[in-house]
Order: sequence, then structure tokens, then C-alpha cells
Amino acid sequence: MTKVPPVRSEVEVSETLESVVRRFLAGWETANSDELAAFFAEDGVFTDGPSGEYHGVQAIRDRFQYLATIFPAPGIHIKALVVNGNCVIAERVDAVEVQGHSFEIPAAAVFEFDDERRIKGWRDYYDLHSIMEHVTATLSPAD
Repeated sequence: MTKVPPVRSEVEVSETLESVVRRFLAGWETANSDELAAFFAEDGVFTDGPSGEYHGVQAIRDRFQYLATIFPAPGIHIKALVVNGNCVIAERVDAVEVQGHSFEIPAAAVFEFDDERRIKGWRDYYDLHSIMEHVTATLSPAD
């Protein structure tokens, strides 16, 4: 597996949007909510699939902290990544662990960026029902 570069939330104007998204997704391995939220514009919006919409850096940071308690340090495998103007679409598989049981979450994300290469919008798409089935099976006592 390729070594993931360290997360730096500073975004350089010369950096490609592909690189920004790859660094952002790699940052989930340490799940530092402050560093991850720093990728967002102040008025950024995170749409967490069917779970809700979070407006502004503080709300996004709080959501990231919560997600890190459920799925600490997920491994993220990018299957496909497409850049079109200020938009990046990434298909990925998140490898997560809950109480010692591992499973994968297929997901797709759409990122929109401002002129400073900060995330203005992140819409994440995944099957919440499938995730809940995995978590419920993990937490249910064995027969």
C-alpha cells in the first residue's frame, strides 16, 4: 500500500484540486477534525448522505468529531477520481472497523471548490441502510 502523505490543511494556489481531495481523504486515517475542517471555506457545506447537512466550518468540524467516534481511522481506497472545472467527483471504498469487526462502505463524493481551493461543498453518497445492518450485526450478541 502506498504511504499516505501527511495532512496539511494549508492549500497552495498551485495545488491541483485532485491533490487537495486526495490529501483530504487521506486525512481521515488520523481523523483530526480540526485539520479536516480546515480544508473547508468558512461558509462550506457538508452533506453527509442521508444523515444531514452541516453549514459552516464549526458545524462541519463537530460532525467530523462525531464521525471519528463511530469510525476511527478508516482506510480510504479511491477507485476513481474525476476533475471538471471546480468540481471533483471521487468514488471510493471506506474500510472501517467497529468493535473489532471490519467492513467496507462503498461511497461517492462530489466536491465543489472556491477560487482559493477550499471546499465549498462536499456531498457524500452512501447506503446508510447497509451501514446500519453491519453495525447492528456487529453489536448484536451472538446466538
